[in-house]
Amino acid sequence: MKKQMAILMALALSVSTTAAFAEEATAANTTDDAVVIEEALPFEGGAWLTAATAQCEIYLPTGWTITEESETGFTATSEDGAETVAVTVEPLDAATDLVTYMDATGDTYETVAMANRDAAVVTTDENMTLTFLYDDTTVVRMTFTPGAEGTTAVDNATAIADAFVITASDAATDGTATEEAAADDAAADDAATETTEETTEA
Repeated sequence: MKKQMAILMALALSVSTTAAFAEEATAANTTDDAVVIEEALPFEGGAWLTAATAQCEIYLPTGWTITEESETGFTATSEDGAETVAVTVEPLDAATDLVTYMDATGDTYETVAMANRDAAVVTTDENMTLTFLYDDTTVVRMTFTPGAEGTTAVDNATAIADAFVITASDAATDGTATEEAAADDAAADDAATETTEETTEA
């Protein structure tokens, strides 16, 4: 009887310990996810804006809107109309790196490191321009014009640039993968047909 009681107590303790570890793991995962989500945003008090024609997304302070848009870029303006961010997306003919590209422009710049990419910064008395490679063959240029009363976007320029997304590149990648898969399927069907015809003739 004592032996059975000891076994039951050991099992109860094991179940209790396992449950405690599971709760700790769940709490740890929840905390990690929350940190990742928070770190993904450039700053607090902002919102994602979508430039549909240019197929881009940008995170800016609350109240900003897309005021001009084309297939190669857009302009966003603060709620009071004092600040603007002009964005230009430029496809390149061949892969390059940031330093090579900036040296070719002849601009005097400094390079700043961001979480996901580097940017070349050119500052004038009127504005700040960040130029960075979104990928090997796409250059993005953001020109921040500060307002008279505030420089909210300029103060967070590198974070805004770091979080910038071109949705067209994702769609193009998916489309290319789909086309390649379709081509592979077609080639496989042709090969199967040829094999069947050869077998029938034999």
